[in-house]
Amino acid sequence: MPRTDPVSHLHRFEVAPPRLLDEVRALGPRAVPALRALLEAPGALLPHTPARWAAVHAGPLYGELAGADAVPRLLEIVCTAPPGSDLQTGAVFGLATCGAPEAVRDAVLNLSPPPADREPELLVVLVSTGLREPAIAARLREHLAAPRFDAGRLVEGALLAARYGDPALADDLRAAFDGLEFPAHDPGAVEPVLKVAGRLLEAVSSLVGEVGEDRGRAARLVVVMRDAMQQLTDGA
Repeated sequence: MPRTDPVSHLHRFEVAPPRLLDEVRALGPRAVPALRALLEAPGALLPHTPARWAAVHAGPLYGELAGADAVPRLLEIVCTAPPGSDLQTGAVFGLATCGAPEAVRDAVLNLSPPPADREPELLVVLVSTGLREPAIAARLREHLAAPRFDAGRLVEGALLAARYGDPALADDLRAAFDGLEFPAHDPGAVEPVLKVAGRLLEAVSSLVGEVGEDRGRAARLVVVMRDAMQQLTDGA
């Protein structure tokens, strides 16, 4: 039998049962005020607490059920919650599923100034709208043009560029690949670079297919991997 007040049970579970989440969804707009209250609760800021669990579950549900009205609060959480936290991730999912892509896009692009340390999450939100926008493409290009090697940033940029789906970003992915330096005599150091390089080429392929000019890049990867394996064998 469905619970009469399923929202009040969200604090009980670190991982909420799907049935409970469906019961909240079944309330529709009636659940919105209670979900908002969970996100506003002071205890939501304390990790590993029932209040935090409830707020984490509330983020995606609030986006689904409140639509465009949820955008300001969820975006605020994305910009203020601890980076990479479950609370921030829940807000990102809420924005991605709120069904108001134009409102999400406009809210993110109108942040002034956008918090630089939240750019990865903001890019995920922007790409999740499914909208093509020159400003979004420009931010993806900037993300790929990292001034120094940052494996996480480049892998994330490759995945987002592939998901965004604009073939014009292929040249930016290639430029990021061409800027990589493969340590010649350190198999341990070359491994993360190889991972990034592979992701960049995969993203290029997803955007423009098999292109002749990229075969040389793929061949370079094969040579670097072969040399790294040989060094490991020689050192064993």
